[in-house]
Amino acid sequence: MADFLVILLIAFIVLLVVQIITLIRVRQFITRLRNTLMEFSEIKKKPSSMILPKQLRTCQFCKYRLTYIKANIAHNKEKFYYRCRLSDHEIELTSTCKKFEFDESA
Repeated sequence: MADFLVILLIAFIVLLVVQIITLIRVRQFITRLRNTLMEFSEIKKKPSSMILPKQLRTCQFCKYRLTYIKANIAHNKEKFYYRCRLSDHEIELTSTCKKFEFDESA
């Protein structure tokens, strides 16, 4: 009977140590995940204040760009074209303007 209690006590201690190690690793993982998410939220908060490279300041990434499709039924072709919501002019994706605002939803 005493041997059974000793084996049960050793098994209990081993399981307790395994649980403690697992909890420590889970806590470290959650801490790293929280830090990463905080970094991403900081980036997401201020994309307009970030200095964007020149190639990202084009109409392709502007929040005022509207996309339309021209369907040619006779030739069974479709072509996209783009308009500016502010000026209501047809634009190219490589165009730029002074009223550029980065599309945060993209």
